[in-house]
Amino acid sequence: SSPLLSGIRYITEELLLKLTGCRSLALVRSLNLSSSPADKHIKFIENLHVCQRLQVLNLNHNMIQRMEKLNALSQLRELQLAHNHIQRIEGLEHLSSLQHLNLSHNRIDHVPLWLGKKLQSLHTLHLQHNLITSVSTSLLDLLISLLSLSGNPASSLPHSRLFLLYHLRSLDRLDDLPVTREERGHALQRFNAEELERLQREVDSSQSELSRLQREQQAAVTRLHQQEATNQTLMAQTQTQQHTHTLLEQELHTKTQLLEKTTAELTRAFHRLYELEQELTFYKLDTKLSPLPPCSIQVTVTHTHTHTKPRQNQTDTGVVISIFYS
Repeated sequence: SSPLLSGIRYITEELLLKLTGCRSLALVRSLNLSSSPADKHIKFIENLHVCQRLQVLNLNHNMIQRMEKLNALSQLRELQLAHNHIQRIEGLEHLSSLQHLNLSHNRIDHVPLWLGKKLQSLHTLHLQHNLITSVSTSLLDLLISLLSLSGNPASSLPHSRLFLLYHLRSLDRLDDLPVTREERGHALQRFNAEELERLQREVDSSQSELSRLQREQQAAVTRLHQQEATNQTLMAQTQTQQHTHTLLEQELHTKTQLLEKTTAELTRAFHRLYELEQELTFYKLDTKLSPLPPCSIQVTVTHTHTHTKPRQNQTDTGVVISIFYS
């Protein structure tokens, strides 16, 4: 039956205990979780952290899509994940003891460069029947003795086997075939010239980069000298300004003292003016309130007669008083 019709099987501790027959999963060293067409298929890698001493793990012929939750298996030496649905190589960064890795018959399209750097114990890598299209940048750092790449688009490229043998000098077998001295010689003859040209291009590029850096360095030195000259000019200007500032402060201090003296004199003058105004005011008041000078009074009374009014036959009489000061 089809794997899709047979259902999903989950990795539980009960399942692990049943498959291994051990009382403690911490003692398990080998675990076979591969499936047959009639079995349920595993889709998720889970609950394996309890198997701390696990060295061999077989997960072939399942429905696994992601390589996950494997970093806890620090003692793992062999990992079988052939015939799954894996698209990326991941989750293996801490498996420093891993020696054999089988990822054939998956959907992987490239091999990450960290694989050879992180997995320094790895010497067998099966990648046949995947979707790998390029090996020129992804496999050059792999230090392995056996590599299987048949069935990938990259393996159909011209001289792909010689190319790999030239760049991976430690390979003993490639695609399950032993590497012979003749093949090594052909690989050297085929790619030495190209490699020399590539190295020459790299040297030329490095020299060009070096020349550019030297020019930039010279320009930086020139700018530094200019900046130093500018700094010296600014320092001289600063000293001059500081001297001028000192003179201005002295002049300001002198003028401040003069202003204080003038202010004090002006205050005294205003105070004296106020006193004089008060004296003048009191003097005026004293003048207004002083008594009149002594005098003698002589009274003279004069009787006067006026005209007679004919109609009434009456006569008006007036009195005149005269006062003389002596």
